[in-house]
Amino acid sequence: MNPIHQAEAFIKYSLEQICTNTSAITIDTREDGDNAEFLLHVSEEDIPRVIGKSGRMIEAIRTLVRSMGARHETRFMVYLKEETPKPQSKKEEKSSTDSEFIAF
Repeated sequence: MNPIHQAEAFIKYSLEQICTNTSAITIDTREDGDNAEFLLHVSEEDIPRVIGKSGRMIEAIRTLVRSMGARHETRFMVYLKEETPKPQSKKEEKSSTDSEFIAF
């Protein structure tokens, strides 16, 4: 099995054990030669669960995924996507959201 697919399956399994809304879990994978990025999307209510106390949960997932990549001489990076409201100026009347990726 491809190491990227193994890492993606591990992340998916780990998130399913942590999150309450498992249907909202998606993982976008970006490959670039010897590098792979995993962009995690979870529901807004599950973000604190995935981050954990002081970021320990997401750091544990990142550490394990990085070690999986190191075994295959590939660099694996894990990012958690969070949708946050965009700051409004007085001229703007529409409400909009802006997406950003959280890296700890």
